[in-house]
Amino acid sequence: MQEVAFELSLVDSHAGAMVAAAEALTTWLPRTLGLMERGRLCGFGAMKVATATAWLSDAGELVDLCRRDHRLKDEPGWSYRLGSDGTLTVTTPTGHSFDSTPPPLHEPRPQGLLGEEPPPF
Repeated sequence: MQEVAFELSLVDSHAGAMVAAAEALTTWLPRTLGLMERGRLCGFGAMKVATATAWLSDAGELVDLCRRDHRLKDEPGWSYRLGSDGTLTVTTPTGHSFDSTPPPLHEPRPQGLLGEEPPPF
């Protein structure tokens, strides 16, 4: 296992100023990468509240939730399922399900940008 330390910063995209920061130390690199990869806003798509708390967790549970939704997920009747593609499915106590897919980290690269041959590694 490799020990990794990182700092997560939340930056206002208009002003360019740092709004919040959190530090974390983990001994499992893929779990850290999964946390950074999942998303930058509350995982429940209806919410547009930033999340900035970093902590150790199971890779299958890496969903950034705002404080309200994080508390709600532990209430009776609510279930949260994270798919392999990053889609979060939230099921309410009444049985209604809602899906939320995180936005891509970047726009897809145009085909042919690097030519026909892949770069050497």
